Amino acid sequence: SSGALDSTFGTGGIVTVDVGSKTDKGYGVAIQSDGKIVVVGESATDPMGFSYDFLAIRLSSSGSLDSTFGTAGIATIALGPSSDYARSVVIDSSGRAVIGGYASNGVDWDFGIVRLTTSGGLDSAFNGGTVLVPFGSNDYAYGMVLASDGDVILAGTSGGDFAVARLTSSGVLDTAFSGDGRATVDVGAGDDTARAAALATDGDIILAGFSGGDVAVVRLTSGGSLDATFAGSGATTFAVGAGNDAAYAVAVTARGRLVLAGSAHNGTDDDVAVLRLTSAGLLDTSFSGDGKLTHGVSGNDVAYGVDATSSGRIVIGGDSATRFLAMAFEGATIPDAPTGLAATTGDQQVALSWSAPADDGGASVSGYDVEVSSDAGASWVTALAGHGSVSATVTGLTNGVEYVFRVAAVNAAGTGSTSTTATATPAGAPAAPTGLAAAAGEGTADLSWSAPADDGGASVSGYDVEVSSDAGASWVTALAGHGSVSATVTGLTNGVDYLFRVAAVNAAGTGSTSATATATPYTVPGAPSALASTPSDQSVALAWDAPANNGGRSITGYRIERSVDGGANWSVVMADTASANTSATVTGLLNGLTYAFRLAAHNLRGTGPVSATVQTQPTAPPTTTTTTVPTASTTTLADQPTTTTIITTQPEEENEEYEPQDGGIAPNPVWIG
Repeated sequence: SSGALDSTFGTGGIVTVDVGSKTDKGYGVAIQSDGKIVVVGESATDPMGFSYDFLAIRLSSSGSLDSTFGTAGIATIALGPSSDYARSVVIDSSGRAVIGGYASNGVDWDFGIVRLTTSGGLDSAFNGGTVLVPFGSNDYAYGMVLASDGDVILAGTSGGDFAVARLTSSGVLDTAFSGDGRATVDVGAGDDTARAAALATDGDIILAGFSGGDVAVVRLTSGGSLDATFAGSGATTFAVGAGNDAAYAVAVTARGRLVLAGSAHNGTDDDVAVLRLTSAGLLDTSFSGDGKLTHGVSGNDVAYGVDATSSGRIVIGGDSATRFLAMAFEGATIPDAPTGLAATTGDQQVALSWSAPADDGGASVSGYDVEVSSDAGASWVTALAGHGSVSATVTGLTNGVEYVFRVAAVNAAGTGSTSTTATATPAGAPAAPTGLAAAAGEGTADLSWSAPADDGGASVSGYDVEVSSDAGASWVTALAGHGSVSATVTGLTNGVDYLFRVAAVNAAGTGSTSATATATPYTVPGAPSALASTPSDQSVALAWDAPANNGGRSITGYRIERSVDGGANWSVVMADTASANTSATVTGLLNGLTYAFRLAAHNLRGTGPVSATVQTQPTAPPTTTTTTVPTASTTTLADQPTTTTIITTQPEEENEEYEPQDGGIAPNPVWIG
């Protein structure tokens, strides 16, 4: 990475391979996942170098020939009846080398493609292993790339236009691409040649080369049509130097920028040329001021390969006069600001999220610096440095304090500008309410409490009221988010003991519950039943059954009412018996007068409905009347008078006669009317 030759590779960092004491050239290179290196090009088939075949060499990571590949690490492949030239290679997902170039068809040249097995033999599953793709006449392929679906995309020139072919992984033309698997693009005046191919981040195909002496770039959709969002038409050219300019390599950065490398004529010879474009096909002015640069080393300098590293560095390989050339450029600038910063409060912490900057400056964002201010932005402290994702939680904050946050992205070029700010006030759940009291009502309970002493740093927005009818074994939410410190819980069953508890709610959540309070809802009792009466002298003894439902509270007494007009009007005889006894005697009545009685039960809630009525009539006991009647005096009777006692019953109405009571007649009675 420092640019020095790696002494662990070959001899002092250099490897040369003599294939057959003839002319051999390498044009393309790829590295397998196991670190082995595949080099492709051409190897002369005759000592004079008039005919060539595709050449593939595989080296170990240390630079020695891999004997498991081809013949002692070397494979040569003949495609046509004459010369064949390999110009590019890619490694597919199965580790097979796919080689592209051009081959003779006996008359002129066609695109040529070969796929080798991992051991270096022809892969028969790829249409026999070798494929020729004709366009018209004199078709030359130079650049190649694999699509995400395994298709092979080969780019070059045909008839003076950009030409591209797309083949499936089985080696046949993909007819979903431009109808027959082939497409040509006339970029501009003069000859147009694509020398390199790459895939855009969305799967579009990028072709780079030259047209009429200028650098040329084309962007095709995956279906083979020009992408009009790229430079307005899908194709564009750039003049770089004073003469002929060309791009021989292209790379796509992680953010979708295009990096082109090639040469530009300076009026005398060629210099290395590097251009960076936006994904829309425009020169990226954050690179070298105008999106392009040239660099001369010695004589003709040309870049044939390019790589854009994640750090933004641009590395090119090529030649300078008669020597290999490697160069590196720092292509990165600081990234733009992150966007969409949002803050979510927590207990002594704030969770942040944001989106990556729209422009990473040409180098992958390596992290984010998160800053916090507790004085409205007057001063800032770095809470997190180099954080590795687009979300973070800042801890150790004080609940109830308002904090301001901002974020900046970091790449190899430095730290970018900060985002817009986001404000948040950390808060925890509130403490428990205090002083919960419950007053029972009829099927209800009236509750009251005091707000928690600590609201957790955020205003209490409401209260959750819970109720239990099984002594706290289970709880049901009766009211959620209730807005005051008092509430009435309805729908309760009279006579059931209920437990209540309350919890405060704020933006951070629901706090702990209060101590419990108990209430038993109740109502007035039901009506007594089975009212019966037993009359006596100027009084009536009443008896009844207690109400079947006492309303949830004990009976404390009964109210007794009477009516002397058949129930049209009632008067209270006893307002409250002050006893749960189910009998009472009403006195002070008039014998012979018909009375109606009814009663109602009392409990703590009040007086319930009255019972059914009962009618009765007080009755006087039998009256004993003693009458002394003188008997006739005769000479035959004793001198002392005698008397007779008669017992009668007092008449019920005035002016009626007294009648003797059964068994109450004395000897020799005298009936008195």
